[in-house]
Amino acid sequence: MLTLAIFACANETAMVFESTGSSDDTSVEAHQDTAQERDSGEPIDTELDDTGPDTSAPSDRDGDGYASDEDCDDDDASVHRGALEVCDDGKDNDCNGYTDADDETSICDTCTPFYSGDSMYLCCQGLETWSGARDLCAGGGMDLVAVGSSGENQLLEEHYAATCNYGQAGTGGSPWIGLSWNAGAGEWAWVDGTGISAYSAFPEGEEQHTGESCVTYLVDGTWDARDCGLTSQVVCEST
Repeated sequence: MLTLAIFACANETAMVFESTGSSDDTSVEAHQDTAQERDSGEPIDTELDDTGPDTSAPSDRDGDGYASDEDCDDDDASVHRGALEVCDDGKDNDCNGYTDADDETSICDTCTPFYSGDSMYLCCQGLETWSGARDLCAGGGMDLVAVGSSGENQLLEEHYAATCNYGQAGTGGSPWIGLSWNAGAGEWAWVDGTGISAYSAFPEGEEQHTGESCVTYLVDGTWDARDCGLTSQVVCEST
């Protein structure tokens, strides 16, 4: 039996003959798709995209700029290839397979830590110029110690010999601290930018700058200005 159907397709009338019971029936939906295809000039994609998101590409969940195939912990931004090995944080920051003092490529292997509250300090026996000392500390994500109070100064004095072995024969004398002469400002300044107005351990009358522009820490807890190009041991502080 033949059935005549009339449809309004895109402002034109189309007549479709449907032959029931035939193996090549033409449905209303097929006609509508064909009409849309004819009007747009492009084929109609009737298949659903069920592929989902592409999960094959490396991710960067912690946003540190290193994809998961270059990052041994993609949930911690302080850990990735080339990162500084931060001493005593229990992490393999640079992803070389070694942690903290076990990492012979880092400052952590050659310096001795001590602590006060949330702050960590490192006694480093190697001899460095003042700028070299800053670079050494930076290798552990730290800087030269900035002594901001009498309590912190006393802390260094307590660890001077007992922990750090400073002042012993053949050890290079007193360690560098993070104080130097700021010629532009005409004053002593710590590596964190603060001055010494709040606290100073210079012996009386020795705060005057006389040409020696970097400061070491003496065994009695006082400070001594020296030529920045000389070499000495180092005290680092977490920043």
